Amino acid sequence: MSHRRRVLNLVLKNKFTGVHSLHRLDLLSRQNSLFYPTAKAAEDAAAAKDSEILFAAEKDDPAVLDGRTTGQESLEKLMEMLVPSPRLSFEPTPHPEYGSLWSRLDCAALSEGRTVFVDCNSRGAFLYDADKRRVVTMAGFPERKRWPWRRAYFPVAAGAGGDNGEPDEGVYVIDRDPEGDDATNWLKFQAMVHRTPRGRGSDYDKRWHLDELPRPPFAEDAGYKGTMEIVSYAQAGDASDVICVSTEGRGTHCFDTASRAWSKAGGWALPFAGKIEHDRELGLWLGFVKQCREEDNNSLYATGDLFADVDRRSLLRYGRDDCRNLEPPWGWHKVVVPEPRIVSLGSGKFCVTQFFETRRSACSKCLHEETDKRFALFTGVEVIHRGSDGSDEKAGNGSDEQPTWQCRC
Repeated sequence: MSHRRRVLNLVLKNKFTGVHSLHRLDLLSRQNSLFYPTAKAAEDAAAAKDSEILFAAEKDDPAVLDGRTTGQESLEKLMEMLVPSPRLSFEPTPHPEYGSLWSRLDCAALSEGRTVFVDCNSRGAFLYDADKRRVVTMAGFPERKRWPWRRAYFPVAAGAGGDNGEPDEGVYVIDRDPEGDDATNWLKFQAMVHRTPRGRGSDYDKRWHLDELPRPPFAEDAGYKGTMEIVSYAQAGDASDVICVSTEGRGTHCFDTASRAWSKAGGWALPFAGKIEHDRELGLWLGFVKQCREEDNNSLYATGDLFADVDRRSLLRYGRDDCRNLEPPWGWHKVVVPEPRIVSLGSGKFCVTQFFETRRSACSKCLHEETDKRFALFTGVEVIHRGSDGSDEKAGNGSDEQPTWQCRC
């Protein structure tokens, strides 16, 4: 059944106070819609845009050389999202040495209205249910001495394998780049699962429990010193209940949340960077490639089979002419942290979030630049299949997908 997600949860941090606020954006409203109503409307709008301002320019372009194209001009050409008042605000625990500057809340969405938040410094966690306007406390995570914010979160609505045969929901957490010389800093894999205590079967007795889980097989290899970075990760299975992690040196492994067992998918690393988003309706995987070259920094790739297309050259790349708003205008500089995000909205639609900054010259002698403005760019990407007669059809199964999109900043 076709389903279109209506609400996008947006968490903003005040860098001065450290306060995080949750905003729920109505994607069906006219102001915040990421998509044009029809394909023709998108084509007409693209044809009317000033390509010198909105689209990426070459370094030797005359508009760049004489200063007619700047990052600020491009930013002013885009529409600004209407962010509603926060539904809830949180003040996480300040870092003991660096204060609010290093305070952070990680989040993972169990559903469109239910989000789990984790305080990286205090390790406390809680669930916010927007529909019921309720906050539920959860068990805390153990102390992580180094880089507590470098974790990958896997929200699973089903498949954790309860005692009575019914699935339990939970959030699975794994360290992405473990480091250190002692066991406390090595890779950890844990789950916050909503289940009954062992031996008790009443739903009224369900609580949030922290479970220690078996680590990936490569973490048990002789000589492993906790330096194997997880470069990409995804959720597979009919209920997104299979967790996949990929490393450069130890291959790709999958964890079944029902059996709580690991298996090796292959000795190769997936050709993606960060989180890979899955649209089960289309059978399509969408993600950013590893940034081997400068031109790859804003390249989206898609595949119908995550494990068959292990060679990046066999992935379908969205060309510049089809998705050129993913290539920033001249004067925009990509921010490495936070990394870009992709969220599946259902019905072949995705929200892609990238982070950029514009800069100004601080010293004419040494050509030093400093940050002027930092902002997020939201891009709506719709994946469709071009039929043999040129008509648009649903995409999937490794077919020839093409995106239609609209940008809002």
